[in-house]
Amino acid sequence: MPALHSEAFRAYQAKDRARAAEALGRILQLNPGDARAQLLSGLIRPPEDAPAALALVEAAAFADPADPNGWYNLGVLEAERGALPAAIEAYRRAVAVDPTHLNALGNGAELLRRLEFFEEALAWADRRLLLAPQDWSAHLNRSVCLFHLRRWQEAEAASDVARRLAPERDIIAWERFAMLLFQKRFAEAWDAFEHRFAVGHLNGVFAYPFPQPLWRGEPLAGKRIIVHNEQGLGDQLMFACALQEVVDAAGETIVVAAPPLCDLFAASFPKATVLPALYGRFAGDHPEPPWLKRLPPADFQAPIGSLMAVLRRTEASFADPKPYLRPSEAARARWAGVDAGQGLKAGLCWASNPALFRMDSARRATRKSMPVETLAPLAKIAGLSLVSVLNWPLPPEAKAFNGRLLDLHARLASLDDTAALIERLDLVITVDTAAAHLAGALGKETWLLLHDFPDCRWELAADRSYWYPDVRLFRQQAPGDWGGVVAEVAKALEARLAA
Repeated sequence: MPALHSEAFRAYQAKDRARAAEALGRILQLNPGDARAQLLSGLIRPPEDAPAALALVEAAAFADPADPNGWYNLGVLEAERGALPAAIEAYRRAVAVDPTHLNALGNGAELLRRLEFFEEALAWADRRLLLAPQDWSAHLNRSVCLFHLRRWQEAEAASDVARRLAPERDIIAWERFAMLLFQKRFAEAWDAFEHRFAVGHLNGVFAYPFPQPLWRGEPLAGKRIIVHNEQGLGDQLMFACALQEVVDAAGETIVVAAPPLCDLFAASFPKATVLPALYGRFAGDHPEPPWLKRLPPADFQAPIGSLMAVLRRTEASFADPKPYLRPSEAARARWAGVDAGQGLKAGLCWASNPALFRMDSARRATRKSMPVETLAPLAKIAGLSLVSVLNWPLPPEAKAFNGRLLDLHARLASLDDTAALIERLDLVITVDTAAAHLAGALGKETWLLLHDFPDCRWELAADRSYWYPDVRLFRQQAPGDWGGVVAEVAKALEARLAA
Protein backbone atom coordinates (compact mmCIF):
# COMPACT_ATOMS: atom_id res chain seq x y z
CA MET A 1 0.00 0.00 0.00
CA PRO A 2 2.74 2.61 0.78
CA ALA A 3 4.25 1.94 -2.66
CA LEU A 4 0.87 2.60 -4.31
CA HIS A 5 0.45 5.81 -2.31
CA SER A 6 3.90 6.97 -3.45
CA GLU A 7 3.15 6.06 -7.06
CA ALA A 8 -0.17 7.95 -6.97
CA PHE A 9 1.41 11.02 -5.40
CA ARG A 10 4.27 11.10 -7.92
CA ALA A 11 1.76 10.86 -10.77
CA TYR A 12 -0.31 13.66 -9.19
CA GLN A 13 2.76 15.90 -8.95
CA ALA A 14 3.60 15.11 -12.58
CA LYS A 15 -0.02 15.98 -13.54
CA ASP A 16 -0.40 12.51 -15.01
CA ARG A 17 -4.07 12.13 -14.17
CA ALA A 18 -4.51 8.73 -15.81
CA ARG A 19 -1.60 7.09 -13.98
CA ALA A 20 -2.67 8.66 -10.67
CA ALA A 21 -6.25 7.48 -11.15
CA GLU A 22 -5.09 3.94 -11.88
CA ALA A 23 -2.98 3.75 -8.68
CA LEU A 24 -5.69 5.37 -6.56
CA GLY A 25 -8.30 2.99 -7.94
CA ARG A 26 -6.22 0.04 -6.81
CA ILE A 27 -5.85 1.55 -3.31
CA LEU A 28 -9.56 2.22 -2.95
CA GLN A 29 -10.38 -1.26 -4.20
CA LEU A 30 -8.31 -2.65 -1.35
CA ASN A 31 -9.49 -0.04 1.20
CA PRO A 32 -12.53 2.06 0.17
CA GLY A 33 -12.15 4.27 3.26
CA ASP A 34 -8.52 5.27 2.62
CA ALA A 35 -8.61 9.02 3.33
CA ARG A 36 -5.37 9.87 1.51
CA ALA A 37 -6.57 8.08 -1.63
CA GLN A 38 -9.97 9.78 -1.41
CA LEU A 39 -8.27 13.18 -1.10
CA LEU A 40 -6.02 12.66 -4.13
CA SER A 41 -8.92 11.17 -6.10
CA GLY A 42 -10.82 14.39 -5.52
CA LEU A 43 -7.86 16.59 -6.44
CA ILE A 44 -7.25 14.88 -9.79
CA ARG A 45 -10.86 15.30 -10.94
CA PRO A 46 -11.26 17.62 -13.95
CA PRO A 47 -13.00 20.99 -13.38
CA GLU A 48 -16.22 19.78 -15.01
CA ASP A 49 -16.45 17.08 -12.33
CA ALA A 50 -16.40 19.53 -9.42
CA PRO A 51 -19.29 17.93 -7.45
CA ALA A 52 -17.54 14.55 -7.37
CA ALA A 53 -14.26 16.21 -6.40
CA LEU A 54 -15.97 18.03 -3.54
CA ALA A 55 -17.63 14.82 -2.32
CA LEU A 56 -14.35 12.90 -2.33
CA VAL A 57 -12.34 15.63 -0.57
CA GLU A 58 -15.10 16.13 2.01
CA ALA A 59 -15.16 12.38 2.68
CA ALA A 60 -11.37 12.41 3.10
CA ALA A 61 -11.47 15.33 5.54
CA PHE A 62 -14.02 13.64 7.77
CA ALA A 63 -12.38 10.22 7.45
CA ASP A 64 -9.07 11.62 8.74
CA PRO A 65 -9.86 14.83 10.65
CA ALA A 66 -6.28 14.99 11.95
CA ASP A 67 -4.96 15.65 8.43
CA PRO A 68 -4.94 19.44 7.85
CA ASN A 69 -4.51 18.98 4.09
CA GLY A 70 -7.95 17.41 3.82
CA TRP A 71 -9.55 20.43 5.49
CA TYR A 72 -7.40 22.86 3.51
CA ASN A 73 -8.36 21.35 0.16
CA LEU A 74 -11.98 21.21 1.21
CA GLY A 75 -11.75 24.94 1.92
CA VAL A 76 -10.33 25.56 -1.55
CA LEU A 77 -13.14 23.65 -3.26
CA GLU A 78 -15.87 25.25 -1.14
CA ALA A 79 -14.48 28.71 -1.96
CA GLU A 80 -14.36 27.87 -5.68
CA ARG A 81 -18.07 27.04 -5.67
CA GLY A 82 -18.91 30.17 -3.67
CA ALA A 83 -19.78 28.45 -0.38
CA LEU A 84 -17.67 30.92 1.57
CA PRO A 85 -18.88 30.22 5.13
CA ALA A 86 -18.18 26.51 4.55
CA ALA A 87 -14.75 27.38 3.15
CA ILE A 88 -13.92 29.46 6.20
CA GLU A 89 -14.99 26.64 8.50
CA ALA A 90 -12.76 24.20 6.61
CA TYR A 91 -9.78 26.56 6.85
CA ARG A 92 -10.43 26.97 10.56
CA ARG A 93 -10.39 23.19 10.98
CA ALA A 94 -7.09 22.98 9.06
CA VAL A 95 -5.47 25.65 11.23
CA ALA A 96 -6.83 24.09 14.41
CA VAL A 97 -5.09 20.83 13.45
CA ASP A 98 -1.91 22.54 12.22
CA PRO A 99 -1.46 26.18 13.37
CA THR A 100 1.53 26.46 11.01
CA HIS A 101 -0.28 25.44 7.80
CA LEU A 102 0.86 28.31 5.56
CA ASN A 103 -1.64 27.80 2.76
CA ALA A 104 -4.62 27.56 5.09
CA LEU A 105 -3.44 30.66 6.96
CA GLY A 106 -3.00 32.58 3.71
CA ASN A 107 -6.26 31.60 2.01
CA GLY A 108 -8.13 31.84 5.27
CA ALA A 109 -6.86 35.32 6.11
CA GLU A 110 -7.91 36.63 2.71
CA LEU A 111 -11.34 35.05 2.91
CA LEU A 112 -11.88 36.14 6.51
CA ARG A 113 -11.19 39.75 5.65
CA ARG A 114 -13.45 39.56 2.59
CA LEU A 115 -16.19 38.35 4.93
CA GLU A 116 -15.23 41.20 7.29
CA PHE A 117 -13.87 39.16 10.19
CA PHE A 118 -11.05 41.68 10.34
CA GLU A 119 -9.68 40.90 13.81
CA GLU A 120 -9.46 37.17 13.09
CA ALA A 121 -8.04 37.77 9.61
CA LEU A 122 -5.38 40.06 11.09
CA ALA A 123 -4.41 37.39 13.62
CA TRP A 124 -4.05 34.82 10.83
CA ALA A 125 -1.96 37.19 8.70
CA ASP A 126 0.29 37.92 11.68
CA ARG A 127 0.71 34.19 12.35
CA ARG A 128 1.63 33.56 8.72
CA LEU A 129 4.20 36.36 8.87
CA LEU A 130 5.86 34.74 11.88
CA LEU A 131 6.44 31.71 9.64
CA ALA A 132 7.08 33.55 6.36
CA PRO A 133 8.07 37.18 7.06
CA GLN A 134 8.79 37.89 3.38
CA ASP A 135 5.30 36.92 2.22
CA TRP A 136 3.90 40.00 0.46
CA SER A 137 0.32 38.67 0.43
CA ALA A 138 0.26 38.37 4.23
CA HIS A 139 1.47 41.96 4.55
CA LEU A 140 -1.26 43.01 2.12
CA ASN A 141 -3.96 41.14 4.04
CA ARG A 142 -2.63 42.73 7.19
CA SER A 143 -2.82 46.18 5.61
CA VAL A 144 -6.42 45.74 4.45
CA CYS A 145 -7.51 44.49 7.89
CA LEU A 146 -5.81 47.38 9.68
CA PHE A 147 -7.41 49.83 7.27
CA HIS A 148 -10.90 48.55 8.07
CA LEU A 149 -10.04 48.62 11.77
CA ARG A 150 -9.13 52.31 11.21
CA ARG A 151 -5.53 51.84 12.26
CA TRP A 152 -4.38 54.06 9.41
CA GLN A 153 -0.65 54.41 10.05
CA GLU A 154 -0.17 50.70 10.65
CA ALA A 155 -2.20 49.93 7.53
CA GLU A 156 -0.03 52.13 5.35
CA ALA A 157 3.16 50.76 6.89
CA ALA A 158 2.05 47.18 6.11
CA SER A 159 1.13 48.24 2.57
CA ASP A 160 4.56 49.81 2.14
CA VAL A 161 6.21 46.53 3.13
CA ALA A 162 4.06 44.57 0.69
CA ARG A 163 4.90 47.02 -2.08
CA ARG A 164 8.62 46.79 -1.33
CA LEU A 165 8.51 42.98 -1.41
CA ALA A 166 6.42 42.77 -4.60
CA PRO A 167 6.50 46.08 -6.50
CA GLU A 168 5.09 44.42 -9.61
CA ARG A 169 1.82 43.36 -7.92
CA ASP A 170 -1.02 45.61 -9.08
CA ILE A 171 -3.32 44.41 -6.31
CA ILE A 172 -1.12 46.13 -3.72
CA ALA A 173 -1.44 49.50 -5.44
CA TRP A 174 -5.18 49.02 -5.95
CA GLU A 175 -5.77 48.22 -2.28
CA ARG A 176 -4.03 51.50 -1.33
CA PHE A 177 -6.56 53.59 -3.27
CA ALA A 178 -9.32 53.83 -0.67
CA MET A 179 -6.87 54.48 2.16
CA LEU A 180 -5.32 57.37 0.22
CA LEU A 181 -8.60 58.89 -0.99
CA PHE A 182 -10.02 58.86 2.54
CA GLN A 183 -7.08 61.11 3.44
CA LYS A 184 -7.64 63.32 0.35
CA ARG A 185 -4.15 62.49 -0.93
CA PHE A 186 -5.54 62.88 -4.40
CA ALA A 187 -2.50 62.46 -6.64
CA GLU A 188 -1.38 59.28 -4.86
CA ALA A 189 -4.95 57.97 -4.71
CA TRP A 190 -5.68 58.37 -8.41
CA ASP A 191 -2.32 56.89 -9.36
CA ALA A 192 -3.26 53.84 -7.27
CA PHE A 193 -6.71 53.83 -8.87
CA GLU A 194 -5.11 53.42 -12.29
CA HIS A 195 -4.21 49.83 -11.36
CA ARG A 196 -7.89 48.83 -11.17
CA PHE A 197 -8.13 47.15 -14.57
CA ALA A 198 -5.06 45.01 -13.98
CA VAL A 199 -6.94 43.31 -11.12
CA GLY A 200 -10.37 43.36 -12.74
CA HIS A 201 -10.77 39.64 -12.08
CA LEU A 202 -10.61 40.45 -8.36
CA ASN A 203 -12.45 43.76 -8.07
CA GLY A 204 -14.95 43.43 -10.92
CA VAL A 205 -13.74 46.61 -12.67
CA PHE A 206 -13.77 46.30 -16.47
CA ALA A 207 -13.95 48.52 -19.55
CA TYR A 208 -14.10 47.83 -23.26
CA PRO A 209 -10.46 47.63 -24.48
CA PHE A 210 -10.29 50.50 -26.96
CA PRO A 211 -6.90 50.25 -28.73
CA GLN A 212 -5.99 53.95 -28.77
CA PRO A 213 -3.31 55.27 -26.39
CA LEU A 214 -4.51 56.15 -22.89
CA TRP A 215 -4.81 59.91 -22.47
CA ARG A 216 -2.41 61.06 -19.77
CA GLY A 217 -2.86 64.81 -20.10
CA GLU A 218 -1.41 65.46 -23.56
CA PRO A 219 -2.76 68.58 -25.36
CA LEU A 220 -6.16 67.81 -26.89
CA ALA A 221 -6.51 70.75 -29.28
CA GLY A 222 -7.50 69.35 -32.67
CA LYS A 223 -7.50 65.78 -31.29
CA ARG A 224 -10.27 63.21 -31.05
CA ILE A 225 -10.68 61.37 -27.74
CA ILE A 226 -12.98 58.52 -26.68
CA VAL A 227 -14.07 58.70 -23.05
CA HIS A 228 -15.78 55.45 -22.15
CA ASN A 229 -17.76 53.84 -19.39
CA GLU A 230 -16.62 51.68 -16.52
CA GLN A 231 -17.98 50.50 -13.17
CA GLY A 232 -21.50 51.47 -12.09
CA LEU A 233 -23.88 54.26 -12.98
CA GLY A 234 -22.98 56.24 -9.86
CA ASP A 235 -19.28 56.11 -10.69
CA GLN A 236 -19.88 57.28 -14.25
CA LEU A 237 -22.03 60.16 -12.98
CA MET A 238 -19.40 61.19 -10.45
CA PHE A 239 -16.44 60.97 -12.81
CA ALA A 240 -18.36 63.04 -15.37
CA CYS A 241 -17.51 66.07 -13.21
CA ALA A 242 -14.36 66.39 -15.36
CA LEU A 243 -15.97 65.62 -18.70
CA GLN A 244 -16.75 69.20 -19.72
CA GLU A 245 -13.07 70.11 -19.33
CA VAL A 246 -12.18 67.40 -21.85
CA VAL A 247 -14.96 68.44 -24.23
CA ASP A 248 -13.79 72.07 -24.09
CA ALA A 249 -10.15 71.14 -24.74
CA ALA A 250 -10.54 68.48 -27.44
CA GLY A 251 -11.24 68.87 -31.11
CA GLU A 252 -13.87 66.13 -30.77
CA THR A 253 -15.03 64.06 -27.81
CA ILE A 254 -16.84 60.76 -28.17
CA VAL A 255 -18.49 59.63 -24.94
CA VAL A 256 -19.41 55.97 -24.55
CA ALA A 257 -21.87 55.62 -21.69
CA ALA A 258 -24.13 53.04 -20.13
CA PRO A 259 -27.42 53.13 -22.08
CA PRO A 260 -29.48 54.61 -19.18
CA LEU A 261 -27.09 57.61 -19.18
CA CYS A 262 -26.95 58.39 -22.90
CA ASP A 263 -29.81 60.89 -23.19
CA LEU A 264 -28.72 62.62 -19.99
CA PHE A 265 -25.09 62.93 -21.13
CA ALA A 266 -26.13 64.06 -24.62
CA ALA A 267 -28.16 66.89 -23.06
CA SER A 268 -25.46 67.81 -20.56
CA PHE A 269 -22.51 67.73 -22.98
CA PRO A 270 -24.06 68.84 -26.29
CA LYS A 271 -20.70 69.27 -28.04
CA ALA A 272 -19.84 65.61 -27.48
CA THR A 273 -21.02 62.60 -29.46
CA VAL A 274 -22.66 60.17 -27.02
CA LEU A 275 -22.88 56.46 -27.90
CA PRO A 276 -24.31 53.54 -25.91
CA ALA A 277 -22.09 50.83 -24.48
CA LEU A 278 -23.00 47.22 -25.09
CA TYR A 279 -23.14 44.94 -22.06
CA GLY A 280 -22.90 41.19 -22.05
CA ARG A 281 -24.48 38.74 -19.66
CA PHE A 282 -21.93 38.79 -16.87
CA ALA A 283 -19.40 41.05 -15.15
CA GLY A 284 -16.54 42.00 -17.43
CA ASP A 285 -18.35 40.88 -20.57
CA HIS A 286 -18.18 43.96 -22.82
CA PRO A 287 -18.88 42.88 -26.41
CA GLU A 288 -17.87 45.03 -29.35
CA PRO A 289 -20.52 47.76 -29.83
CA PRO A 290 -22.25 47.65 -33.24
CA TRP A 291 -21.18 51.22 -34.04
CA LEU A 292 -17.48 50.55 -33.41
CA LYS A 293 -16.54 49.83 -37.02
CA ARG A 294 -18.11 53.14 -38.11
CA LEU A 295 -16.16 55.13 -35.52
CA PRO A 296 -13.65 57.60 -37.02
CA PRO A 297 -9.98 57.20 -36.01
CA ALA A 298 -9.24 58.65 -32.58
CA ASP A 299 -6.02 59.93 -31.03
CA PHE A 300 -6.68 58.94 -27.41
CA GLN A 301 -9.01 56.94 -25.22
CA ALA A 302 -9.73 57.16 -21.50
CA PRO A 303 -11.96 55.19 -19.16
CA ILE A 304 -14.00 57.93 -17.52
CA GLY A 305 -12.44 57.28 -14.10
CA SER A 306 -8.98 57.88 -15.54
CA LEU A 307 -9.86 61.54 -16.05
CA MET A 308 -9.31 61.92 -12.31
CA ALA A 309 -5.62 61.04 -12.55
CA VAL A 310 -5.16 63.97 -14.94
CA LEU A 311 -7.71 66.57 -13.84
CA ARG A 312 -8.33 66.00 -10.10
CA ARG A 313 -4.86 65.57 -8.63
CA THR A 314 -5.04 68.34 -6.00
CA GLU A 315 -7.50 69.56 -3.42
CA ALA A 316 -7.65 72.83 -5.34
CA SER A 317 -9.04 70.97 -8.35
CA PHE A 318 -12.15 70.22 -6.24
CA ALA A 319 -12.35 73.72 -4.76
CA ASP A 320 -15.23 75.13 -6.82
CA PRO A 321 -17.57 72.30 -7.85
CA LYS A 322 -20.52 73.36 -9.97
CA PRO A 323 -23.55 71.46 -11.31
CA TYR A 324 -22.65 69.77 -14.58
CA LEU A 325 -25.67 67.67 -15.56
CA ARG A 326 -29.13 68.59 -16.78
CA PRO A 327 -32.03 66.58 -18.22
CA SER A 328 -32.94 66.80 -21.88
CA GLU A 329 -35.70 69.15 -23.00
CA ALA A 330 -37.67 66.08 -24.07
CA ALA A 331 -37.52 64.67 -20.53
CA ARG A 332 -38.47 68.03 -19.06
CA ALA A 333 -41.50 68.11 -21.34
CA ARG A 334 -42.50 64.57 -20.32
CA TRP A 335 -42.46 65.57 -16.67
CA ALA A 336 -43.90 69.08 -17.02
CA GLY A 337 -47.42 68.08 -15.93
CA VAL A 338 -46.47 65.74 -13.09
CA ASP A 339 -47.78 66.78 -9.69
CA ALA A 340 -45.16 65.89 -7.08
CA GLY A 341 -47.31 67.14 -4.22
CA GLN A 342 -47.63 70.23 -2.05
CA GLY A 343 -45.24 71.88 0.39
CA LEU A 344 -41.62 70.77 0.51
CA LYS A 345 -41.20 68.06 -2.13
CA ALA A 346 -38.58 65.46 -1.15
CA GLY A 347 -37.40 62.53 -3.24
CA LEU A 348 -36.53 59.34 -1.37
CA CYS A 349 -34.11 56.55 -2.28
CA TRP A 350 -33.42 53.84 0.29
CA ALA A 351 -31.66 51.08 -1.66
CA SER A 352 -28.51 50.50 -3.69
CA ASN A 353 -28.12 48.08 -6.60
CA PRO A 354 -26.93 44.80 -5.05
CA ALA A 355 -24.54 43.88 -7.94
CA LEU A 356 -25.20 40.21 -7.27
CA PHE A 357 -22.41 39.01 -9.56
CA ARG A 358 -19.81 40.38 -7.11
CA MET A 359 -19.90 39.24 -3.51
CA ASP A 360 -17.98 42.22 -2.10
CA SER A 361 -20.06 44.78 -3.99
CA ALA A 362 -23.28 43.04 -3.01
CA ARG A 363 -22.29 43.18 0.64
CA ARG A 364 -21.46 46.90 0.39
CA ALA A 365 -24.75 47.57 -1.38
CA THR A 366 -26.63 45.77 1.39
CA ARG A 367 -24.81 47.79 4.04
CA LYS A 368 -25.55 51.04 2.19
CA SER A 369 -29.26 50.25 1.94
CA MET A 370 -32.06 50.29 4.47
CA PRO A 371 -35.57 48.81 4.60
CA VAL A 372 -38.01 51.29 3.09
CA GLU A 373 -40.08 51.36 6.28
CA THR A 374 -37.10 52.82 8.16
CA LEU A 375 -37.88 56.12 6.42
CA ALA A 376 -41.58 55.99 7.34
CA PRO A 377 -41.23 58.47 10.27
CA LEU A 378 -40.71 61.17 7.64
CA ALA A 379 -44.31 60.65 6.51
CA LYS A 380 -45.51 62.06 9.86
CA ILE A 381 -43.96 65.47 9.16
CA ALA A 382 -46.55 68.05 8.12
CA GLY A 383 -45.90 70.15 5.04
CA LEU A 384 -43.78 67.48 3.37
CA SER A 385 -44.54 65.53 0.17
CA LEU A 386 -42.53 62.33 -0.41
CA VAL A 387 -41.73 60.90 -3.84
CA SER A 388 -39.80 57.70 -4.62
CA VAL A 389 -37.00 58.33 -7.13
CA LEU A 390 -36.29 54.61 -7.54
CA ASN A 391 -37.16 52.99 -10.84
CA TRP A 392 -38.77 49.92 -9.31
CA PRO A 393 -42.17 49.51 -7.63
CA LEU A 394 -42.67 50.22 -3.97
CA PRO A 395 -42.39 47.05 -1.89
CA PRO A 396 -45.29 45.97 0.36
CA GLU A 397 -43.44 47.39 3.36
CA ALA A 398 -44.11 50.89 1.97
CA LYS A 399 -47.58 50.65 3.49
CA ALA A 400 -45.91 52.06 6.61
CA PHE A 401 -46.05 55.45 4.83
CA ASN A 402 -49.89 55.37 4.88
CA GLY A 403 -50.06 56.35 1.22
CA ARG A 404 -47.78 59.37 1.59
CA LEU A 405 -44.98 58.03 -0.64
CA LEU A 406 -45.69 58.69 -4.33
CA ASP A 407 -44.62 55.91 -6.71
CA LEU A 408 -43.67 57.08 -10.22
CA HIS A 409 -41.36 54.20 -11.15
CA ALA A 410 -43.31 53.28 -14.30
CA ARG A 411 -42.36 56.63 -15.84
CA LEU A 412 -38.63 56.38 -15.03
CA ALA A 413 -37.35 54.85 -18.25
CA SER A 414 -33.81 56.25 -17.95
CA LEU A 415 -31.70 58.49 -15.75
CA ASP A 416 -32.73 61.34 -18.03
CA ASP A 417 -36.27 60.85 -16.70
CA THR A 418 -35.00 60.56 -13.13
CA ALA A 419 -33.09 63.82 -13.60
CA ALA A 420 -36.23 65.56 -14.88
CA LEU A 421 -38.18 64.30 -11.86
CA ILE A 422 -35.46 65.39 -9.43
CA GLU A 423 -35.41 68.81 -11.07
CA ARG A 424 -39.06 69.25 -10.01
CA LEU A 425 -38.30 68.43 -6.35
CA ASP A 426 -36.92 70.64 -3.58
CA LEU A 427 -34.73 68.03 -1.93
CA VAL A 428 -33.45 64.48 -2.41
CA ILE A 429 -32.89 62.22 0.61
CA THR A 430 -30.94 59.15 -0.46
CA VAL A 431 -28.51 56.43 0.49
CA ASP A 432 -25.19 56.12 -1.34
CA THR A 433 -26.24 55.10 -4.83
CA ALA A 434 -26.58 56.58 -8.32
CA ALA A 435 -29.47 58.81 -7.19
CA ALA A 436 -27.09 60.64 -4.84
CA HIS A 437 -24.58 61.36 -7.62
CA LEU A 438 -27.32 62.35 -10.04
CA ALA A 439 -28.94 64.79 -7.63
CA GLY A 440 -25.56 66.22 -6.62
CA ALA A 441 -24.45 66.65 -10.22
CA LEU A 442 -27.76 68.42 -11.02
CA GLY A 443 -27.10 70.90 -8.22
CA LYS A 444 -30.17 69.76 -6.29
CA GLU A 445 -30.08 70.00 -2.52
CA THR A 446 -29.28 66.44 -1.42
CA TRP A 447 -29.11 64.77 1.96
CA LEU A 448 -26.94 61.68 1.74
CA LEU A 449 -27.37 58.97 4.40
CA LEU A 450 -24.18 57.00 5.02
CA HIS A 451 -23.35 53.88 6.97
CA ASP A 452 -20.63 53.95 9.60
CA PHE A 453 -17.73 53.09 7.26
CA PRO A 454 -18.76 54.62 3.93
CA ASP A 455 -17.13 54.67 0.54
CA CYS A 456 -13.82 56.55 0.57
CA ARG A 457 -15.22 59.35 -1.63
CA TRP A 458 -17.29 60.61 1.33
CA GLU A 459 -14.52 60.79 3.97
CA LEU A 460 -15.20 59.66 7.54
CA ALA A 461 -16.37 62.76 9.40
CA ALA A 462 -17.19 65.62 7.01
CA ASP A 463 -20.76 66.91 6.85
CA ARG A 464 -20.36 68.27 3.30
CA SER A 465 -19.08 66.67 0.10
CA TYR A 466 -16.14 68.08 -1.83
CA TRP A 467 -17.61 66.48 -4.96
CA TYR A 468 -20.92 68.32 -4.91
CA PRO A 469 -21.62 71.72 -3.29
CA ASP A 470 -25.25 70.92 -2.39
CA VAL A 471 -24.78 67.51 -0.75
CA ARG A 472 -25.07 67.30 3.03
CA LEU A 473 -23.85 64.14 4.75
CA PHE A 474 -25.71 62.32 7.56
CA ARG A 475 -23.79 59.44 9.14
CA GLN A 476 -24.52 56.39 11.24
CA GLN A 477 -23.05 56.77 14.70
CA ALA A 478 -23.08 53.01 15.25
CA PRO A 479 -22.95 50.17 12.69
CA GLY A 480 -26.40 49.46 11.27
CA ASP A 481 -28.14 52.29 13.13
CA TRP A 482 -30.30 53.71 10.35
CA GLY A 483 -32.96 54.68 12.88
CA GLY A 484 -30.63 57.24 14.42
CA VAL A 485 -29.81 58.67 10.99
CA VAL A 486 -33.49 58.98 10.05
CA ALA A 487 -34.25 60.66 13.38
CA GLU A 488 -31.53 63.22 12.65
CA VAL A 489 -32.95 63.77 9.15
CA ALA A 490 -36.48 64.22 10.55
CA LYS A 491 -35.20 66.83 12.98
CA ALA A 492 -33.37 68.65 10.17
CA LEU A 493 -36.51 68.56 8.00
CA GLU A 494 -38.64 70.06 10.75
CA ALA A 495 -36.09 72.81 11.22
CA ARG A 496 -35.99 73.48 7.48
CA LEU A 497 -39.78 73.63 7.26
CA ALA A 498 -39.96 75.93 10.27
CA ALA A 499 -37.43 78.27 8.68
